[in-house]
Amino acid sequence: MHPNDSKNHRPNCACERGSGTKSSQTRHAKNQTMPYLDIGGNVYFITGASRGIGKAIALYLAEKGARIVVAAKTVEETDEKLPGTIHATVKEIEAAGGKALAVQLDVRNEQQVKDAIARTIETFGRLDGVINNAGALYLSDLESTRMKDHDLMHALNTRALDLIVQEALPWLKLSDNPRILNISPPIDLDPGWFVFAYTRSKYAMSMATMGYAEQLRPYGIAVNSLWPETAIDTSAVRNKLGGDGTVALSRKPEFVAQAAYLVLTQAKEITGRFFIDSHVVKDSGLEDISSFRVDSSKPLLLDFFIGKPPKTKEESLSRVVWPDENGILPSEYPLADMERTPPSVVLLSERGLYAVVKVLREIDGYDGLIELSKSIARQHDIQSPLTQIAKLVNTETAEKVHAFLITVTACPCVQNNLKLK
Repeated sequence: MHPNDSKNHRPNCACERGSGTKSSQTRHAKNQTMPYLDIGGNVYFITGASRGIGKAIALYLAEKGARIVVAAKTVEETDEKLPGTIHATVKEIEAAGGKALAVQLDVRNEQQVKDAIARTIETFGRLDGVINNAGALYLSDLESTRMKDHDLMHALNTRALDLIVQEALPWLKLSDNPRILNISPPIDLDPGWFVFAYTRSKYAMSMATMGYAEQLRPYGIAVNSLWPETAIDTSAVRNKLGGDGTVALSRKPEFVAQAAYLVLTQAKEITGRFFIDSHVVKDSGLEDISSFRVDSSKPLLLDFFIGKPPKTKEESLSRVVWPDENGILPSEYPLADMERTPPSVVLLSERGLYAVVKVLREIDGYDGLIELSKSIARQHDIQSPLTQIAKLVNTETAEKVHAFLITVTACPCVQNNLKLK
């Protein structure tokens, strides 16, 4: 079915909606004012919604009054490691008073995608958003990546987006508030990330966010990406990333779902951006997010593409950070010893230490800090420079260090002058 053949749609052209304004060159979205539009009655097509993050998003949006298309492969549980089906998700939504449609879908199959969108329109008469959540994960390098795993990652993480969005686009153009949300990371060009074949497939998804946003801007279709700050309690984490031990270091999928809702309900002019779930939720005014931790006695494991890249799959499971009492991680991501008590100060990077030393030297004249910073840099022992600085300066100055750092490092022209002479 083509939208021109439908009698259930109200005409709505780009000129009526407005084309929107061009997004900032800074695509990492943070501290953005969010109007939180009403999504009651809207229809969202969510892939991979039989379990994990996709299911959590489906339940949360349904709770807010949206109608949900639960699109995934699983129609019956045949593997205890992969609990959940499309029908089970729909039953949960309906039990809570919502409306949903179960659609069995292999996102690699072009005809199945066409049929799934057609069923969506036949059932609900409209389509307001697509959430591309389905994906594949294999943390392997060049030598150990099997081609069938390579092909699966690119088919699910990359090709499926074009296929689904292509088919959904005629209907999205007719929506008053059309949205596309990709569960993909901000692009970090540190070469360490590119060791993993998984990176290339997920970055292609993120590049699609930028490309779609630019192409679809005249139609008022907002396209953004959302990525978890930490590991999330999903089947992928349980089965491929350390099992119950890793789950204890994770947040709950409901946390990502809340962030997804906040991104989807922003103004349509906000497009082509990359959001981190914790930033979105905190910026909405929720100051205590500790309840979203699976185990409050454990630190949190940084998700892939957050912080510095691990050198091996095994190292990726040791990138843990202690949050504060409200469940919030520091603005920088130092690695934490799992047996230690939560740190009371933010640990600084090597560049951050140079910035602090520069500021303190100019303000307080502590020439000895220069030698301290050189020593720390030579030894690559940057575990707690703020504590060491505090031994040489008064406590009040030490507490102001972080504020100085934020001010100094925020300006690129200053960053270029942070090298020690």
